[in-house]
Amino acid sequence: MLLGIISGASKELLRPNMQETMQIIAQGIQNQNMRVRYAALNALGMLATDLAPYLQKRYTHEILPVLITLMINE
Repeated sequence: MLLGIISGASKELLRPNMQETMQIIAQGIQNQNMRVRYAALNALGMLATDLAPYLQKRYTHEILPVLITLMINE
């Protein structure tokens, strides 16, 4: 959730490290702990809102398969 809060405060701070940030979120979404998954999904939502349309254009191909897998398994 901290990533989402940081994105709201300083959008430009995360852009240079967005690849790593998206990997962290993807790992969180795949975590077995429901609270970790919730926090990762919340952070993704905040980032998608604060960094639109940059995030959607650049990282959809990485995060969408993870989200689809989560939906299938849930």
